[in-house]
Amino acid sequence: IHPPPLNYGYAPLAPDEVARRLAGLPGWRAGPYALVVGSNLRRKNRECALGVLERVRDRWPGRLVFAGEPLSAELRARAVALGLDDRIVDV
Repeated sequence: IHPPPLNYGYAPLAPDEVARRLAGLPGWRAGPYALVVGSNLRRKNRECALGVLERVRDRWPGRLVFAGEPLSAELRARAVALGLDDRIVDV
């Protein structure tokens, strides 16, 4: 029997460990970001996240980090069409 996952001994990582782990992510660079967690299911509304980034692109220098499934080919094409592909990271 395994203990419930909420009993795991989570603790903050040291800043140098955080930097090392982030450096290993393709397309990652320091700066502000918004994290979007989930899959490409329509109910996760990743298209909306792309639309929000499009609307604030000139006022917010951050990037969208999609955790879970990589963006679908359709959503990636939408990001490219909107000129946002350099502000998208899949992890």
